[in-house]
Amino acid sequence: MHARPPPTPPSTLEPAAAWSEFRQIQVTRVVENSNTTLEYNVEFSKPTLDSDLCNRSWKLICVPAHEIESGHSRWLNSEPGISIAGKNEDGKSYDIVIHASYVQRLFSWGCEQYFDHDPTAPTKEDILVHGTWEATKRGRARFLRKAANRIRSGCCREYEECCRDLALSNGLKIPLERALLTHDILESDPPVRKRFTRYLVFLGLNLLQNFDSCEALELLAKDQADLLQPFQKCHTDPFKALSEFKVPTKTLHGSELQIISLVRGLFELSGGIVDCRQHALDQKYTISDNLNLCKVLVGVTGTNRFGDFDPKEMYDALLKSKVFIKDVDIDTLDTVGWSMQMMKFLPIGFREGYLDLPFQVLSGLGSAEVDLVGIYFEHTYHQCPSLRKPENNILLLLTWSSITHDRPLQVLSEWASSEDTLNLYQRLVGDFQKSQEPEQLVLILAALLCHGRLLPYTSNDTAQPINGCYLADLDILLSGKSLSNQRTVFERLGFSSLRVLTNFGDEHEDIIQLLAVTLDKDAPLLEPFDGFTDQYAAGRIKHRLSHLNACKEVRGLRLMETMLELSTGDESPSQSIDNISEDYCMIELPEKSREDAR
Repeated sequence: MHARPPPTPPSTLEPAAAWSEFRQIQVTRVVENSNTTLEYNVEFSKPTLDSDLCNRSWKLICVPAHEIESGHSRWLNSEPGISIAGKNEDGKSYDIVIHASYVQRLFSWGCEQYFDHDPTAPTKEDILVHGTWEATKRGRARFLRKAANRIRSGCCREYEECCRDLALSNGLKIPLERALLTHDILESDPPVRKRFTRYLVFLGLNLLQNFDSCEALELLAKDQADLLQPFQKCHTDPFKALSEFKVPTKTLHGSELQIISLVRGLFELSGGIVDCRQHALDQKYTISDNLNLCKVLVGVTGTNRFGDFDPKEMYDALLKSKVFIKDVDIDTLDTVGWSMQMMKFLPIGFREGYLDLPFQVLSGLGSAEVDLVGIYFEHTYHQCPSLRKPENNILLLLTWSSITHDRPLQVLSEWASSEDTLNLYQRLVGDFQKSQEPEQLVLILAALLCHGRLLPYTSNDTAQPINGCYLADLDILLSGKSLSNQRTVFERLGFSSLRVLTNFGDEHEDIIQLLAVTLDKDAPLLEPFDGFTDQYAAGRIKHRLSHLNACKEVRGLRLMETMLELSTGDESPSQSIDNISEDYCMIELPEKSREDAR
């Protein structure tokens, strides 16, 4: 019998390199040590480990109990790369976690057979009794429960890493996360469970408009055991989903991982154990998606907006719940504070007036998209400080549509067709006719342009002037009438404004960029009467004229040019007179009753 070679210090190479290094060393030993049997060296030169070991840092193996419990066990020595996870239920073996760099040492101990262990595999007894399919399910469930118990009982961090790797490679990522969540909830301290179930009732009532409805009464009649029943079922059967609700959002892991993260946030808010690995909320989910998942969890189907409730009515309803104590004082039961805390922990709502934007838009966007809107606002206000006004947020939301796509654009299009947005359009039309600073005027123009683009196209839409020139069409649009070339009219004015602003040099560089990004297209060929629009834009931007006075100035300039043509004899008198007549008809002045807000 050959003496066991001395232990080799752990390799500093990566796992794949460590395995390669180990094989090279064994081949060398075949040449140098002729007393070693050929069979022994052939066994060592084969990659007896799983191929995926080379890509992992930790490996879980199963070692017979007698090797661990013997008086001179090698496994009990303090080694940073070897950790004993615990004794298995059968009492015949221990689970050991080793680092890949210690593979060579264990093979030198003659432990290569221990690497064949699959902790998710079924037992032979289960296969004989239940059949292969059911036995496989039972074996995986046993692994999940054991992993959850050991991880939460303070087992080494390496064991948790190993279990998560095994779960991922065996398609058990979500069942393991669910097992950890249900274990934490059911094994939590009584005060935590009480607070958690109270939050569940509060969450469910938030989604109901009528606290006297059948759904509300059924929810209030549930005690702690009833509210924890979904988690108890999942704990018994780790493969049972917390929610069967499927949201239309296309995500990587589906709705189950999302609801696990939502429940974890609510549990942590209740004072439960914190698991940062389950802070995996998919930011593509909208507020509505998340609320739909919560509805199924608490067993309600309401459509109320979260946080939209009367505090006194909510308080009275909560006192009817079995999980609330009857003598709770109104001062200690802050329902408004609860809703604010929940919205801080969970993406299920926004406080009133958040970003000064309509809830219809916010609820249709994912968390990441709402963040992008806020970043866009801050960037624009940083570039143009004079625009920083709460009422401009809604205008910037419209201009944001020019740089977004997919779902946000669809949400904005639906909102643009609503009654609220029609009122906004009328307000913008009124503000645009007033004398404005160049930055504010351009922002209103950009918002009007984007609003028109968000509306659905029709077969009657045209890009041609309807009343002789685009400036005349603009005047009609601002009077409150509709034209089929609305988008083109505002685009033409946008390009005229861009030409005027460019003549100022770098003075309005930031607002030029905003307008150019909003237009997002090459300048069209000039029309015969685009000079009118340019003169109008110059009066609005350079001289801060109102719409009424800018129109007057444009008509006066055109008449003066015609008189100059008469004096130089470039045209016949009859042609010039005809041009003057056309000039007066081309741009009709607004009614005198229209406000001159210069």
